[in-house]
Amino acid sequence: MRSRSESAPDWCRCSPMMRGTAVKTVTDQAERSAALEELYRFTMRINRQIPFVADAGGAVLCIDPLWGEWAGAAPSEALGFGFLHYIHHDDRSMVKVAWIDAMAHADAFLLDHRARMADGSYRWFRCASEKYQLPGEPLRWRGLLTDIDELCRARTAAQDSEARFRTAAFATRDVIWDLDLATSTVTFSECLATALGYDASHTSAASWWRKQVHPDDIDRVTQAFRACPPGERWICDYRMRRADGSYMPMQARAFILRDAHGRPVRVTGALTDLTEERATKRRIERLQSEMADSSRSGAAAAFAMLSHELNQPPTALANFVRGARRLLEQDDPTARDRVLMAMDAAAASASDAGAIVHRLSDLVSHGEGRLSAQNLWEAANDARALTCLDTAGGGVRIEIAGDLGDLEVIGDRLQIRQVFLNLFRNAVEALIDTPDPRVSVSVAPAGEFVRVAVIDNGPGFGANKPEALFAPFTTTKANGVGLGLSICQMIIEANGGEIRAEPHPVGGAAFYFTVPQTEGRSDADASIG
Repeated sequence: MRSRSESAPDWCRCSPMMRGTAVKTVTDQAERSAALEELYRFTMRINRQIPFVADAGGAVLCIDPLWGEWAGAAPSEALGFGFLHYIHHDDRSMVKVAWIDAMAHADAFLLDHRARMADGSYRWFRCASEKYQLPGEPLRWRGLLTDIDELCRARTAAQDSEARFRTAAFATRDVIWDLDLATSTVTFSECLATALGYDASHTSAASWWRKQVHPDDIDRVTQAFRACPPGERWICDYRMRRADGSYMPMQARAFILRDAHGRPVRVTGALTDLTEERATKRRIERLQSEMADSSRSGAAAAFAMLSHELNQPPTALANFVRGARRLLEQDDPTARDRVLMAMDAAAASASDAGAIVHRLSDLVSHGEGRLSAQNLWEAANDARALTCLDTAGGGVRIEIAGDLGDLEVIGDRLQIRQVFLNLFRNAVEALIDTPDPRVSVSVAPAGEFVRVAVIDNGPGFGANKPEALFAPFTTTKANGVGLGLSICQMIIEANGGEIRAEPHPVGGAAFYFTVPQTEGRSDADASIG
């Protein structure tokens, strides 16, 4: 029989120093193991991950205690299929079916779902697991529950932002683009197909874009891009070729992202179709030309009439006075009656000169041959466009009621537009010192006529009498001629209507005028006011 020392393990038969070294080694290993365990748990916690093990049928065998902290329950509550009770009720059935199906037919499992937290809120988790089997051990599943709530929320916010961006892009019909100068690739939004007819997925090369720019514009566009100061937006107009080979005017607006050395590395911006803008500009220029021609024609007619009419009475007056003087110099007593006749004729000539202003209405009656059905909204809108081109008019909001387009009136197109234009310009000048200046235009039926109201929120008429403003050559402006409202009155009255002005009850000036409708209304008792 062996002694006690002979039956002891080898490390027990070592010297005391060696036995101490062995104990220290075991202690160090335990400490390292504990440190690794702590590092492992720290890693799981910092990455918001919960490891678990399940059997071949999907029942959870063990789970990290971190699950209990987050769920506000004992970890044992998750064992078996207890974890299903902590999954959002809208996701629970889906998770259960997918989990059991994976146990039977798959080697791995991946699914996102929401799980209840200790405070009753829900967070998104990703469950990822795989089969494994150690030698001599039954089949198991090992996996991780990863908190992806912030990722899901960020993804949802990004999707919402992209949806809003796409909606805004479609609303403006702009082509959004992003140019990576490092790779010379460009990405376009879907609006490229609508605007130019190209498939956005087949236009990734920056060289393709350059080829679509009109040859006469390439150098100018390149120079404008290179000259754009850091921090400033790059804006450039040029012509771009459509898929059908034609060119359309475009405006590129972009911000240039630069590196630490100031070199451009990325450009993001939008392409805007300028076709409608250019057409509108040409239309406004045409309207201005028509108004200028109309004004020149009216001025020429007025000056011709004034020249003709005013020339006759003074000439006759001078002749009569000179004749009377010669008769008096003859000292002939019989010439007395002839002298009196000459003086009477001179007085009559002077009276004729004073009546000439009242004959300006002939200018309006001269245009009655061009009467036709007119759209009030178009006339008012044309006048608004012309008014807003002025420096002062650009800051005044002119609001035209949509129902002006529902009524047709009888009149001359240029004359009706002239009435609106004169009233708008007078209002703009009166509103120069008014905060939030506004002019509103509305319409109402008035028997066989329609009544149009042009109202501003300016200072009103002050001490002036509104009815006196329509007298020719009457003005309250330092540089005014005093014919604007007089011309409005002549035009309206020549078409059978009337015009008047009065202070608006809530402040400002109100002008009302009537013009005949193309079809009469039954409310014949309606009045201008």
